[in-house]
Amino acid sequence: MQRTPAGEVVIIPRNFKLLEELEASEKGHGDMAISYGLADAGDTFLTEWNGGILGPPMVSLFRYMNVCWSTNR
Repeated sequence: MQRTPAGEVVIIPRNFKLLEELEASEKGHGDMAISYGLADAGDTFLTEWNGGILGPPMVSLFRYMNVCWSTNR
């Protein structure tokens, strides 16, 4: 919820916030080791998302080097 300068309460729908996050992801804002977006570009209800995280570079533990974790939902 947000308040206007007049003191009125404004409720921002959830999909507006999701659209802001999607736009930021598509434009490459934020940490480039984290990637997320819609599984289907035509999903107007913003229900199915994909995400991925790259492992840290130059780590001493071999098992995490050049690893990419991904999920969808």
